[in-house]
Amino acid sequence: MKYLSTVLIVAFFSKLSSVNGQTAIWTKADSLLFYSDAMLTCTVPKFREAAAEKFKPLLLEYLNAVKPSDDNLNFENRIAVIQPSNQAFTLYSWQYQSQENEWKYEAVIRWSSGRINELTREIRDYNRIRMEVFGESNWYGAMYYFILPILENTKNEYTLFGFAQDQQDYKYKIIETITVEDEKLTFGKPIYRISDDQGGTDKFFRQVIPYSKESNCVVEFNEAENEIQYDHIATITDNFTPANKILKIPDGSYESLSWTGTYWKHDPHLKIEPLNQAPRTKPVLGNDNKDILGRDLKKK
Repeated sequence: MKYLSTVLIVAFFSKLSSVNGQTAIWTKADSLLFYSDAMLTCTVPKFREAAAEKFKPLLLEYLNAVKPSDDNLNFENRIAVIQPSNQAFTLYSWQYQSQENEWKYEAVIRWSSGRINELTREIRDYNRIRMEVFGESNWYGAMYYFILPILENTKNEYTLFGFAQDQQDYKYKIIETITVEDEKLTFGKPIYRISDDQGGTDKFFRQVIPYSKESNCVVEFNEAENEIQYDHIATITDNFTPANKILKIPDGSYESLSWTGTYWKHDPHLKIEPLNQAPRTKPVLGNDNKDILGRDLKKK
């Protein structure tokens, strides 16, 4: 059966195919969609990795061939594609799981001029990246799925929402500020003033929210309040597992980051509910109709 499936995939992926007696051309865009889907959903690890190895050079070839103004390719959330309202750049980022079950992250940025920069990942502990600045050559690795509609055109700064996961069964939501200068990105700026457990405030370059793979963490932007709102994550011990596994899960309360005009001010006890989210009466585990980024799944 495995060999039959392989034969069918190869036949499906031929450059020319006959559809209703007519010749249908397989375009570069079709190939990109195929490989982006395979590296994300294929159950065979070596096939996922093979698809990922094909995807990046093909994406670079496509971006070099198509003008930014003519690019209307829709990856349908197979990879993350974001662009600010001023269309200064488009950031493509994606993940896949290798044969060794490690999560790999890649990213490419195309500027409005047509110039293309590749980001090079330097594997880091996501719990230890709050205090550092990163560049394109030592990027920590994440998928960026949202640009906040504030800070744009303000000193060439943009605030992003990111997502990542590691081999320790944790996921991470990342609130990141990037700076653009001479068509180069710098990740991180010390404008996040986060409250600590002793009532003090620490200055960070980004906010990182770790949570267990069994749960979800919702991060949203309340535009009316210029406020980022997200789940408060509680740490509990799962006494039903032999190793008493430590879980990080939403406990039903919320935190926020409010924009003051110069920095993000942290409130560890948000008094209102985030947009479009009903109050939670218990910790959330398992399938709550969210995708890996914490967004509502669309009913089909």
